[in-house]
Amino acid sequence: MKIINENLILQSSNYSELEKLNTIHNEACEYFSFDKNQTLTKPIDCLTTGDLPPNGIKENFESISIYDHSNLVGFLTIYKGYPHKKHMYICFLYITNENRYKGLGKKISDMITWYCKDKEFVSIRVAVSLKNWNGIKFWNKCGFNHLTAVSTDGVFSEENYGCIELEKQMI
Repeated sequence: MKIINENLILQSSNYSELEKLNTIHNEACEYFSFDKNQTLTKPIDCLTTGDLPPNGIKENFESISIYDHSNLVGFLTIYKGYPHKKHMYICFLYITNENRYKGLGKKISDMITWYCKDKEFVSIRVAVSLKNWNGIKFWNKCGFNHLTAVSTDGVFSEENYGCIELEKQMI
């Protein structure tokens, strides 16, 4: 995959970016430390085995590097065909601290939406931790406003995990 919009480039990640992707991953782990029970898939695993849903296949998973001009500023991972064939799932999106609050997230969401419409997907889904208020607000602002699922692993507590799944329909 390669999508270009002005200075922003989304392209399939590769092994030559692994050191920088690991640095971004470590920063993301620190950022999401408020959610102790959620582990983030390492970049090497994204490139080799993927972050797959139940019965998923590696060919439908993709790690995508995000460049602003020539600077690697984040990455996202997607799964094509989950939970159904014409659905896209955003597994993960992270933009580095120094590049946040510049409108890149909204542009990325718009680029993924354009890509999905072009490839005739009917919706895009994303799961967001219930503890990630900024993430919930961001995805809702980007049009992910249809609640499709709520998942929890018990009663609300510091130790337990919960998330909501949001959907943006292409129709």
